[in-house]
Amino acid sequence: MAAFTPFYDWLAKHKGLRSPVGDLARDVLKDEQFPRDVTTLDALLTHIRGSAYGTAEVLAKARTTWRNFERGGR
Repeated sequence: MAAFTPFYDWLAKHKGLRSPVGDLARDVLKDEQFPRDVTTLDALLTHIRGSAYGTAEVLAKARTTWRNFERGGR
């Protein structure tokens, strides 16, 4: 059985992708206040809404990215 990878760690590995996942990763890695222990989509969206990069476009990317994370993909 594979070990669980926290969302932040999983996302950081995707920072080089030219995709919505990579875009979000780059935004998150610049955010010194990002909660590295985020465990739910709601917590992720709440943080993003309160951040400087909390646009509707970024929120949509976050939803897509979280679904990919849950599936264990990109």
